[in-house]
Amino acid sequence: MEHEKTKKYVYFIGIDVSKDELDFAVRRGRELEFHKEIKNQVSEINLFIHDLKKLPNFTLAKSIFCMEQTGIYCNHLISCLKKVKANIVCTASEHIRQSIGKVRGKNDKIDAIRISEYAYTQRDILRFFTPKRPVIEQLRSLNTLRNRMISLQMSLRIPLKEQAGFIRKGMSKQILVYVNVVP
Repeated sequence: MEHEKTKKYVYFIGIDVSKDELDFAVRRGRELEFHKEIKNQVSEINLFIHDLKKLPNFTLAKSIFCMEQTGIYCNHLISCLKKVKANIVCTASEHIRQSIGKVRGKNDKIDAIRISEYAYTQRDILRFFTPKRPVIEQLRSLNTLRNRMISLQMSLRIPLKEQAGFIRKGMSKQILVYVNVVP
């Protein structure tokens, strides 16, 4: 971002994302306005965005929504924010931790507040989220599934081979063939 663009942003919303809940810390400049926890559901997110629009001088163009990249748990939120053309920053948790330094205490509310602080203090260098092409997302999902299946296959292979010495040979071979772990 250029320096003149930093004056444009008024609200910095830090979001701690988890499977079931989203914690929002809404900051107006340096001042923390409020914290709110909602369910990680599309209807709840849309309602929260609607409520944000009631804040004084709030516009999506003057706001930055910042979150840690948590994989699929961000999908509902990103989808809702993209629909309203919000400014989204999705960053690795290490970047946030390194920018803040060593701190004590950790919970979802504190994390959301720290993410909003990060968005405010790093506003000059933040990079907005650009969605990946659908084919890239599909390849990523398939690769994740492949890795999980390989891991599962490996976790089955060892005990099955260990039991081979203690059961009939024909039965052992049949089990290994059935679960497709014969090399």
